[in-house]
Amino acid sequence: MVKKKELTKSEQKDLEKKSAQLEENPDDAMAASRVGYLLNKEGRREKALGYLWKAFRSFIKSGQYSMAVMIADELLSVRANNVEIMHELSRLADQKDLEVPVLKLYKKYKDFNKIPLFSELSEIEFLQLLKASKYHNVNRNRKILKEGAKGEEIYLIVEGSVCVNKKGREKGDVLLGKLASGDFLGEMAYMSDRRRSATVVADVPCQLLSWEGKSIRALHDRHPQVTQILFQAFWERSLDTVLSLSPLFSHLEKNKRGRIIKRLQSKTYSPEEIVLNEGDENPEGILYVVKKGEAVVFHQERRDYRRPIASLQVGDIFGEYSALTNRPCTATVAARTVLEVVTLKKDDFAEIIKDDKEAARILDEIQKERLGETLLRMSYFQLIQEMGE
Repeated sequence: MVKKKELTKSEQKDLEKKSAQLEENPDDAMAASRVGYLLNKEGRREKALGYLWKAFRSFIKSGQYSMAVMIADELLSVRANNVEIMHELSRLADQKDLEVPVLKLYKKYKDFNKIPLFSELSEIEFLQLLKASKYHNVNRNRKILKEGAKGEEIYLIVEGSVCVNKKGREKGDVLLGKLASGDFLGEMAYMSDRRRSATVVADVPCQLLSWEGKSIRALHDRHPQVTQILFQAFWERSLDTVLSLSPLFSHLEKNKRGRIIKRLQSKTYSPEEIVLNEGDENPEGILYVVKKGEAVVFHQERRDYRRPIASLQVGDIFGEYSALTNRPCTATVAARTVLEVVTLKKDDFAEIIKDDKEAARILDEIQKERLGETLLRMSYFQLIQEMGE
């Protein structure tokens, strides 16, 4: 549903005045264009279309082609799939040797609609997305995004490639990967309203398009299907970043991480909230991965004393022992801060890594660090092999 906006008193007076002028002179193109604009702003789009079309045709008839181009732009904002307008603009540009910015933009970036994210958009919807963008030419080694900085712009790589780095737990940066033509940058900060989660540097000279947050929100009001496609891709990217930071999943190829992402569920806990309780069962066999925040693993040795075992951060896993062994949890896990986790069911997890010796080795190391080798009754390699049989 289109959101209606209240007109100011002066705009309401202007609407009444221009409507009266049209009653006296139906061919007044300026009055028709103003009425159409105000009706569109008010959310009365179907009614606005009639007035804008009247103005568009009148301006063409009187030879005021620049005005016709301006009205065409407003018509496209009312109805993005208005192919007739595009045909009229193309004809005008060819016959009258006009420079029509919206057509020039489309011709310049026409191959972008081959990008998977854009392939589901109609030609005109795709054009609306381009119209809201800014163009950037970036030199090699230039920093595009800085971890921890504010910003909600979203970038699309048109040509070139970039390196995505994140501060590691030890000294130095961790290379999360490289992105190339057709990939997006900065979407996680926009979606989560947080600071930049990684640093992005141009690996080679790059051409980029960017959208400000307000442009994306305005586009969502008019064409929600466009942003729905983008948000789905952004959500998958954020989860891939979490898995890339996880000791258990970072060695997996991207397509394997993609299979895991499709099976993940999300959940949030408040500070001090218990996620798993020592001695309780994990009946659904859930493996947890920290997506945001921190958690602590501890033994409750007395009512007033907790013996910490481990601190968990983004990418760390927990619940793996009880999930894979069907035994009670060997420790308690509680949120230290607001905690976002993604969860994976035991069967899905086992299916993906059953032949993965590296995953089994990592699981053994994690278990030894937390509980000590003597508490491990069966190696994870054996567990995974058994579950795969």
